[in-house]
Amino acid sequence: MIIRSTLLSVLVFCFASAIGCGGGQEAVQAESKPTGHPCFEQNNMQACLVLGKRTLDKTRPDYGKARRLLSRACLVRDAEACALFGGLLQNGLGGPIDLQRASDALSVGCEGGQESACLNLASLHNNPLNERKDPEQAKVLLQRLCSSDPPSSRACEQLGDMYNDPNAPSDGHEALGHHNTACELGQKSACVAAATLTVRASTTSAADKQAAAKRLEGLCEEDIELGCFELASLHQEGDIPGGSAAQAALLYRAVCDHEPPRGCYEAGRLYERGLIQARSFEATALYTRACEHGHDIACERRSMLAALQEATQQ
Repeated sequence: MIIRSTLLSVLVFCFASAIGCGGGQEAVQAESKPTGHPCFEQNNMQACLVLGKRTLDKTRPDYGKARRLLSRACLVRDAEACALFGGLLQNGLGGPIDLQRASDALSVGCEGGQESACLNLASLHNNPLNERKDPEQAKVLLQRLCSSDPPSSRACEQLGDMYNDPNAPSDGHEALGHHNTACELGQKSACVAAATLTVRASTTSAADKQAAAKRLEGLCEEDIELGCFELASLHQEGDIPGGSAAQAALLYRAVCDHEPPRGCYEAGRLYERGLIQARSFEATALYTRACEHGHDIACERRSMLAALQEATQQ
């Protein structure tokens, strides 16, 4: 009886622990064996897309892995996968830049209704490094999106930028119209561009210039990254009625705290040129800050001022 009771207890223990007495080793090995992902094990392209998107959404995206996953899904012409894959190729994320493959992938994404793919494709058509550059095709794509229902504010703004490109034939009227449209659709950066164009246009009345300047002031107060730099430039260039270099310096200093390369450098230039009263070291300090954030010309100006100061002291 004692032997039978002991054997029964062992069997119950084996069953409860789910390892089995005769096949315990096999059960443990099967549990620890990693399961392959459906993207690779089953060639499930939807799974590739999902995993690729998750990889991109991480705090530290693994662009190389995402590129491999999305390229697989793009092979079956999945529009969303091709849109994402094309963007990685276009920007050289997770591998080298490949503009031709990017164009092919983005075309699939755009044809499949992916707005981001169309916007990136338009940008690619306007890229001077692209051997298949076609600015007119870019405008066609953007115009279609800008006039769609609902319209794309980003497309309208991008179209406005194209018509205001200093390196291409420009059309101020078209640029202003598209930026105003994008602004009305809620694109605040387009509001900045529209107001800046209005102030700078030679045909704008003094009252309209003042109204546009007020709009920029409101945007600047709302967010320093929206309009403050442009407003400072307009004050510096004398385009705003009653504008001043002192006001430009104040605005540039505000931008300097958020965007040192641009704001600090431009403020330093005003101090160096003596357009506003400042202590001798202020221009050097501003150039130093801009230089530390990668502004090469600011580094040169700082070195030049240091040399002049040293020569003066000798």
